[in-house]
Amino acid sequence: MLEGALAAFAAFDRPLPASEVQVFMQLLDRCCDEREGEGQRLRAILATQDLYVFDRHVYEQLKDRFADFLFDMRTKETWDRDSNDQVAAVIKELARRSDALGTLAQKEANLKALVHKLPPAGPKRAESLLALREALQDPELIIRPEIAQEMAALVLDNLERSSGEWRETAHLCEIAGLTHQAALVDPVREVFQRATGLGLKSAARAALLALGLAEDDLNRRAPIGSILVLEPSAFFRKRLAAFLGQHGNWKLAEAGTRKEAELLLEQGPVDLLLTESQDPDGDLAPWLQALWGRRRCRYAIVSTSNRDIGDLAQAPWVIGVLFKPYPLEQVIQALEP
Repeated sequence: MLEGALAAFAAFDRPLPASEVQVFMQLLDRCCDEREGEGQRLRAILATQDLYVFDRHVYEQLKDRFADFLFDMRTKETWDRDSNDQVAAVIKELARRSDALGTLAQKEANLKALVHKLPPAGPKRAESLLALREALQDPELIIRPEIAQEMAALVLDNLERSSGEWRETAHLCEIAGLTHQAALVDPVREVFQRATGLGLKSAARAALLALGLAEDDLNRRAPIGSILVLEPSAFFRKRLAAFLGQHGNWKLAEAGTRKEAELLLEQGPVDLLLTESQDPDGDLAPWLQALWGRRRCRYAIVSTSNRDIGDLAQAPWVIGVLFKPYPLEQVIQALEP
């Protein structure tokens, strides 16, 4: 039961709630009682190496208690070296966590100072992000959930307004991996899928693995949440939007011209642009490429009457090409991950 109680709180980013510490200590007392615990004391002591709690006093108390136990057991003939080494290792780890909590306030103050000093732009920005990443990599730093969330918010904000300098983006990805925040998976995965340089792609890949993503999921498309239908025919545009509304929970918007689409996209990006390959003004490919480059849309599904649309079909952000006339079910098929 003691081991199971700690399974859900397996790291400092998921600590045992302070309200449950007393219950945990009572359970430990029962396990360590020679009569009630039925010889489970050693097993209970070893289980505490999986205890993550933001209370330095708890670690000090357990460390002293186990040290007394170790001293007592060394006088008994039944005590063995292997058990001695295991308990000593637990005491050492509890002491390390206690010391780390003792310096936590200063380390967090240093982190906040580094964030405050981040220049808004310029050559020093990548250097400042590197310093922040190195501070977060400090093996003695315990990252509280609140600090991890603050760092995640910083990463999201900076990825959205990135200058495009690859070192800045790479350091942001590295910081993302250190936060262990699941909300950063999709933004970093988009960086990974967009990256062409090996340095940035490697940094994004390492961050995704640190965030818990499996290797097979690195190139998987993020879920589509919003769709902009760009279609000059009002009749067909309404038909498309109605069909999509019946087959999913996407946030839908409509535009009849690229100018109308641009006005909508200035209000906020969309996950998917469903559009023709050409409009009355000509080839839409350069315009679509520019939208993707400005992060106004993440993906596009392109419809066309021309069987040869050149390089557009090979663009990494084009997830489907529909040849007219096509059944509307093909749109849903193209949207599947």
